[in-house]
Amino acid sequence: MTLEEFLPLLSDGTWQLNGLKEVRCGDYCPITYVAKKLTGTSWPTWDFDKAGPAIELTEDLISDILSAADDFATSRKNLRAKLLEACGLSE
Repeated sequence: MTLEEFLPLLSDGTWQLNGLKEVRCGDYCPITYVAKKLTGTSWPTWDFDKAGPAIELTEDLISDILSAADDFATSRKNLRAKLLEACGLSE
């Protein structure tokens, strides 16, 4: 799955920025949210490394999405902006 295929799948979630500025929909990060939506299997947020391959995300894309969702200092800021927009959020 490409980023362009992934981002639109976030649009129907009820997204929030938590106190750490992490993008979350309830107990789900963007990767585990999309994985549950597409596979029906629920993974905890910390199992993004299992959920990502289940929806055919590459390791690099998993890392990029996670970094952007959790606002890591090393994240690609343009990807964070796209992710926030897809989730209906702003900083």
